[in-house]
Amino acid sequence: MPKPTTDASWEVEISEKTGRPIRWNGQNWEYYKKLMGLAVRKKDVELFKIMKGDTVFDENWSASKKEWWEGQQLDFQEIIFSTVCTDMGQQLMELKDGSAMWKFLRDRYEGTANDQTRAMTKRQLYAQLEAARCKPNGNVE
Repeated sequence: MPKPTTDASWEVEISEKTGRPIRWNGQNWEYYKKLMGLAVRKKDVELFKIMKGDTVFDENWSASKKEWWEGQQLDFQEIIFSTVCTDMGQQLMELKDGSAMWKFLRDRYEGTANDQTRAMTKRQLYAQLEAARCKPNGNVE
């Protein structure tokens, strides 16, 4: 059984009330992304489809469908803002809707935003690998 990490930089704080991440500041993206998927799907399956990119805005929609889209985007923004720290929230405030916010996070933390982000991700992973130590019994610290 894996030993729980004591590296606070990889811990994601979870609200006991909502089950959502709180004050997330960029650490452990994969875990955060999974928790957000669960929170969004629990809120609304259609919102989850928007999050995944299966449903996208269409200019040809009726006025009521466009109004529905705006409501979904507000819900998505609220969920994202309620889970991130203030610094991250300030970066996201400039974006027009929840889909744009999620795209920003996905591009940034999946290393697809630019060459500098990819280089920093590689450097960070290499530093973690260098810091790992093997015990005589084969376990990694």
